[in-house]
Amino acid sequence: MEDLLSDSLSDFPLDLEPISMDEPEAAWPDLATEDFERLRSSFGTAPAGKRPRRIVKRCGIPQCVRPVRSRGVCKVHGGVPSCAVDRCGKSAQAGAFCVGHGGGKTCLVAPCTKAAQSRGLCKAHGGGARCRVLLPDGAQCHKSSQGQGKCRAHGGGQRCTYANCTKGAQRDHLCAHHGGVRRCAQPKCGRTDRGGGLCEIHRVGYTCNASNCKKLSTMLGFCNSHYRSEVLQQGARRS
Repeated sequence: MEDLLSDSLSDFPLDLEPISMDEPEAAWPDLATEDFERLRSSFGTAPAGKRPRRIVKRCGIPQCVRPVRSRGVCKVHGGVPSCAVDRCGKSAQAGAFCVGHGGGKTCLVAPCTKAAQSRGLCKAHGGGARCRVLLPDGAQCHKSSQGQGKCRAHGGGQRCTYANCTKGAQRDHLCAHHGGVRRCAQPKCGRTDRGGGLCEIHRVGYTCNASNCKKLSTMLGFCNSHYRSEVLQQGARRS
């Protein structure tokens, strides 16, 4: 064994310098003199004065490009809870119900109980998209936009397809004068729909429980407006 070690050490160089364990201090770059704009751009950051582009996650359903709302899917594919009313497929808004069934926020204008569209206001009080047409006095039209930034009076929304008719279409691409009216949903009844799919006669027994209200009941015996004022607001005061 000693002969083997001596033969191995004989080939090992003996004139090596001893290794120093005291390493020199690392020369770190002086970041105070670096070009920070160039440094940021190397990481893909947006240029100065511009916001970085927001990365939007897409729905997990194949071939769907809508943004994710929750649970990895978009609003259409179940990314938000549905309205609690039976057979209503609309999305719940700020609660268990859709806007049509009393969900969502209420208009800030007292005593209005309609659903807020934008800026805390319903359509009647200035919420939602407005008509952008300027009136003769220079003021902007305050009516609700029905499409293309115009109200129905200024050409927004669909037009009647009857020859030479410029009125707004009500149903089946026709105005009310040319047959575009909604009829009562009851069999063999040709009367005009007065709201909720029923005529004045067939609405009896289905109207809102609130005094002097002729709207159809949708929730707990009340219409949407009175459901908000009589049920939701009273429940909020009790809590």
